[in-house]
Amino acid sequence: MIAITGLSFIFYEQWQLELKALWGVLGILASSVLFSFSSVLVKKLSLATHPPDAFSQATGALVFSLPGLWFIWWIQDGHIPDQLPPVEAWGSILYLAVIGSLCGAVMFFYVLQRLAPASVALITLITPVLALWIGNGVANEALSFQAKCGVSLVLAGLCLYTDWQIGKWWQLFNRWVLNQYRQPAVEDSFIKHQQDIQNRIDRYK
Repeated sequence: MIAITGLSFIFYEQWQLELKALWGVLGILASSVLFSFSSVLVKKLSLATHPPDAFSQATGALVFSLPGLWFIWWIQDGHIPDQLPPVEAWGSILYLAVIGSLCGAVMFFYVLQRLAPASVALITLITPVLALWIGNGVANEALSFQAKCGVSLVLAGLCLYTDWQIGKWWQLFNRWVLNQYRQPAVEDSFIKHQQDIQNRIDRYK
């Protein structure tokens, strides 16, 4: 609730209480419900015996959504512009297609296979905050006091949600450092090699 309040602060100036805005809010809520439902189903699928890899899941999601994008373009406009967009526009489109869609979807499904859907859903809260930071740092966009308050609330909500077990993280860090400097014994290496072979055999049975 704190993070949602922060988002309300960020987008307060863009609020429009009218009929079109109501339909837009209902559409966003419906898409959020479908997105959450699909995330739970994908997480359930990832717990199966032979789950698909993240790249296959991302490819399937993008291919499935492509006809809908073409359909919306055909309804809204359906015309190819006479003049080509500038280079900046083509660069933005290429960046959104490769980084924002393909790589972003692959990383999202990769994280979803390893974390709970409730934790992965918090990405949608941090996205506007990162957009404001990037816009301020790259495009020199000014941040109002209200936007800064909203960013602070979003970060405070996420920090309260996160399980800050400093002792556990410090223990894992020490274990990682020790593993970097420890020379594995020959017997341990042989056992690990045998386990890898057995895992491959079990996988292709």
